[in-house]
Amino acid sequence: MSFTTNKYLEQPAPSSYNNTWDVPVNADWAAIDFCFGGTTTLNPGTFGSSPILLGYTSYRAPNLVVQAATLATGYTNVTYVLPSGVGGFWSVANQSPTGTPSTTSYTVTVASLGGGTSVVIQPGTRVQIMADGTNVFVPNSTAISAAGATTQVQYNNSGVLGGSANFTFDGYNVLIGDSTPIVTFSGSTDATGSLLTVTGVSGTIAAGQRVYSQGIPNGSLLSGSGPVWTITPAVANVPSQPMVALTTGAVVNGYLAAPYGYVNQLVSTRASSLAGVINITGSGSVGTMDNINIGQTTPALAKFTQAVTPAATTILSSTAFTLNPALSNVQQLSMTGSVLAAGWTITTASLVDGQTINVFITQNASTAYTLGWPTTFKWPNGTAATISTTLGAVDLLVMTYRAATGFWYCTLSKAFS
Repeated sequence: MSFTTNKYLEQPAPSSYNNTWDVPVNADWAAIDFCFGGTTTLNPGTFGSSPILLGYTSYRAPNLVVQAATLATGYTNVTYVLPSGVGGFWSVANQSPTGTPSTTSYTVTVASLGGGTSVVIQPGTRVQIMADGTNVFVPNSTAISAAGATTQVQYNNSGVLGGSANFTFDGYNVLIGDSTPIVTFSGSTDATGSLLTVTGVSGTIAAGQRVYSQGIPNGSLLSGSGPVWTITPAVANVPSQPMVALTTGAVVNGYLAAPYGYVNQLVSTRASSLAGVINITGSGSVGTMDNINIGQTTPALAKFTQAVTPAATTILSSTAFTLNPALSNVQQLSMTGSVLAAGWTITTASLVDGQTINVFITQNASTAYTLGWPTTFKWPNGTAATISTTLGAVDLLVMTYRAATGFWYCTLSKAFS
């Protein structure tokens, strides 16, 4: 007679078991059934010293349970060895308690006498293993190949990994949408807002692109040629700051400028913007960002767990000036000439309902100038305030915008000293 390699099933020889053929057949069927669903419990304390060579009665079952028991003297962890040439599938449970391996908590290693690879099973865990007669290994343990190209963020694509050029991260920049950032640089605009001066260009800047920054959040179209470009719509008095130029039609949903810690570009061409929330959390130092979480909260908004305050913007009045709410919620107006109501220009491209601007008004040191108010300003009791005429006086104008009426609701605190 002979026996099969992997499960040691008897193969009767010709003319054997005359009139008793049922004995090996029934025994084999019982063994086969046990190989499909049986469980064998192994107690390392009953086998002697590790490594322990398993016999067929110990490895036939697909489920092997290694009991928690005091180990034999002379070893801490236990190794079970399959005979060379024996292959198969097993689910192996190490029932020793979790924690640092000791005489009651230990690792279980399953190896092959064929001398190949082995699998280590930690305390309190169950692992699916496979053997090929030489090696013992975990099925599907090979690395999963990433989809798409380098920098493309992975996502669930019908149950498999997917990647897209429209969703990338290069270690610094998150890009969402189908427009690729073309160029980064530093830029500033003049008092008219139509001229953009650029420095430190990295990439290729060209007419027809749109430029974005903290001061130009909705983007302006570039025309002409550098280093002084014409932009439309005009955005006046943007101080020098990091900017990015993109292909026409892109929309930047968020841009926080250094040194406050920033997402360099967060870009989408979808008109609906991000239907989620950007959470910036942690206690990192200035210029760092610990975590960025993009979720599905509606309406879309940005939440900051630490204060983010843009630098105050300084404006010289002359006889006319432009106040751009997008630059900062703190602005400083120095009186260098008298201004009539018509001398105000308030940039409306990026106004947000409820936005409040604090404007410090400093009277001239040698000549007292006057300041008129736009017709869109509303005052308590309908009486417009008058700025201080004392030379060098500092007043504080607080103005809050209401989209429902299109008016600014204002108060003036005078003559701080």
